[in-house]
Amino acid sequence: MLTPVYFPPLQAENVIRGAVGLLLPRVCADAAAMLHPRWAGAPSGYATPPKPFAIRAYPLDGRRLLPGERFSFEVMQFALGLPVGEAFAGICELLEAEGIGPGRGKARLARVESTDREFSLETGDAVAGVVIDWLSPTGVDIAAGAFLARLHDRINALRSCYGGEPPLAPLARAEVTVIRDGTRIVERQRTSTRTGQSYGTGGRMGPVEYAGELTAVMPFLLLGEQTGLGGGWYKIGKVINW
Repeated sequence: MLTPVYFPPLQAENVIRGAVGLLLPRVCADAAAMLHPRWAGAPSGYATPPKPFAIRAYPLDGRRLLPGERFSFEVMQFALGLPVGEAFAGICELLEAEGIGPGRGKARLARVESTDREFSLETGDAVAGVVIDWLSPTGVDIAAGAFLARLHDRINALRSCYGGEPPLAPLARAEVTVIRDGTRIVERQRTSTRTGQSYGTGGRMGPVEYAGELTAVMPFLLLGEQTGLGGGWYKIGKVINW
């Protein structure tokens, strides 16, 4: 840090998204494709494709950083044909002059790291229960059927749009129920730096325990940790095998 930087509670990802929307067109010729993607010939129900990246920065929520301290965030890249990593590096370089967050604290890019990850949707050991812990607010209905349907749609859209894969078959309607709901509803507002308009981006945070026929669902849950869902991020807190 060159000057103090502040990320308000539950707002770190919104702060970074705002900087991306403002600065990406200055550093990348493919900015329109990243911010407003189009999907020619999209399957029914997928006319608006997901963005080719997702920002994971909830560990920065509520942090005040002083000069000399460092911070980091993750960018998940889904479209290998777009220069997402280079674009974000360029955005971070501009933060030394443009600043970020309330007060526009100045930050200097120190390092960029890249990791390739591969995931399989093949099933493994039989699973009878799982705890999903939402670490940032999600707008997804946590009821088992709604949650799993949204997760399936999210992964299906990313695979089909950016991986050229055929659409996935629907998940079998296995008997899965919520047996413990420890979530709470949190409210937050996001203000667009482009339009000045504010809108709610709150949702649920906390643990939810599901039980039932989860074996076929488990690969989707593991992948969902890396894709995000409904504007939020979760981790798998516990897995119960048969």
